[in-house]
Parts: sequence; C-alpha cells; structure tokens
Amino acid sequence: MSDLPFVYGTAWKNDETACLVSQALDAGFIAFDTAAQPKNYREDMVGQALRAHCGNDTSKRESLFIQTKFTPSWSQDLDSIPYNAAGTLEDQVRDSIQRSLWNLRFSVDQDDSRNYIDAVLLHTPLKSIDDTLRAWQVLEEFVPRKIKQLGIANTNLTVLKFLWTKATTKPGIVQNPFHAKSGYDMDIRSFCRKTGVMYQSFLTLTANEHLLISPPVIEVALATQASPESALYALTMALGVIVLNGTKSKSHMLSDLQEVARIMSWMRAKKSENDHVMLRFGKFLEPESEQEDGSSRPLPPTA
Repeated sequence: MSDLPFVYGTAWKNDETACLVSQALDAGFIAFDTAAQPKNYREDMVGQALRAHCGNDTSKRESLFIQTKFTPSWSQDLDSIPYNAAGTLEDQVRDSIQRSLWNLRFSVDQDDSRNYIDAVLLHTPLKSIDDTLRAWQVLEEFVPRKIKQLGIANTNLTVLKFLWTKATTKPGIVQNPFHAKSGYDMDIRSFCRKTGVMYQSFLTLTANEHLLISPPVIEVALATQASPESALYALTMALGVIVLNGTKSKSHMLSDLQEVARIMSWMRAKKSENDHVMLRFGKFLEPESEQEDGSSRPLPPTA
C-alpha cells in the first residue's frame, strides 16, 4: 500500500457516502477509510458501494484496501452507537468488529467466509494505557483471518511505542492529523520509518493553508503546471506519508490523482534537482514545540 497516491476519506459524507465512494472508485481510488462511528461516518454505505463495485468478485475485492476503526463509547452518539455501551470493553470491541465485517462485506452472501477487512484502527487511545492494550488484544483475535492489519489513530509516540512493545500484533498503521500544532509528528514519523509502520495524514490541506502559499509548494506547482493543492499533496507524499483525500468533487477526484501522479513522476525524474525543494519544504514542518519527553500530546478522534 505504500505506493498508493491517496486513501479516500469518508468522514462527514452522510447520505452522500455511497455515491461518493462509487465516484471515487470510478476515478481510480483503491483505498478507503471509514469508521464504526455513525455520527461521523456511514460505514454501511461504504459497504453498499463496495458490493456494487465488486459484485461478489474476489479479485476486485483483493485489488482494494478497506480500512475502518473501533471508536470508544465516549466518542459515539449513544443514539446510534454500533454496540452495547453497557457491555464490557471486550464485548464492545467484538460487537463493533462483527458489525463492521457485516457492513463492509463485499459479497451479498450472508455467511460468506471470504469477507474481511484490510485494516482496523483504534480511533483513539482509550482513557488508560491498560484499556488501550485490552482493546488491542481483542482486535488481535481477528488477525489474520478477518482483519489483515491493525493500527491506531489520533495517537502520540508514548502510546505507539507501548503498543509496539506489548502487543503480539504490532501496529502497522498510524493515522494522525498533519499540522503545525503537533510539529507535523516528526517524532512519530521517524519511529514509523524505522519500524516500517505506515503513517497516514488527514487535514493535510485544511490545516495547512500557510503551506499552500509557501515557496517550495508554489515552485513545484509552477514547474509542473499543477495546483498548489496537488503540489502540497505530492511534497507530503515524498516524505513517505500516505494522504487521506476526502474531496466531494468528482472532477477533483480525477485531477488530484492525475496531477499528483504527474508531479511524483516529475520529482523522481529530477530527484537531484528537487532535493533542495524537499529540504526547504522540510523547514516549514519544523516543530513549534514539544513535550519534555519529546512526544506530542494525545489527540481526540477528529476523523
């Protein structure tokens, strides 16, 4: 998955979710992010679009990457929570995963053993480190038959390192907001590079309007006759980041994929010339501040 141009983000799409996911599939997106959190995501509609696309074809399903999340009860709307909030944490996780497997089935057969999820993330660390590990250990019960990979979102380095040390199934994905307040997660991204963990970013555009007008981004945009948005995406991806893209515009779905692919090809062809651009871009990502232990603060689940 490391060579994917984007993961299509389905947060806040509401009743448009199935239509937008179908449009993203038609445009060429092959990776999709959702969550078992009905107040912000329609996981069921992602599955609806998935079944329409795959039509029970296993090879079509295997060409896609479908990712969802377990969201703790305190970040749910209790009127739509997808599990019994009064149950034990273990039961909450198991019930949530069973619901996600049903929602995201690619086959119309009710008991088809072929159904699986490529990745499940903890939407956020839980209120204690012990509870975070308890939830993780339940997720491990589904690996590798029903869940291929585990990860965590909205986390800090302390929690990530704890899971890496204690868990049997190591974290394979981190998904965090990409912004100056967290120092662009330089410490976490460094850990991810060393351990082979995939780092996914969200809020890449909306939290970084200042980067859209930065000299490196404008230079790349002008040189490739692309938009500043596509240039920022490409420079971020050149750092080894997998970017979530949640556009609702069909034309932007196509142009984002095409422009970023063109910019990345241009950057590879002119690597030696563009090293200085990456260095200058990196200066704009230097942390504003850090905790005393060098880790960023925990983050609430925002996507």
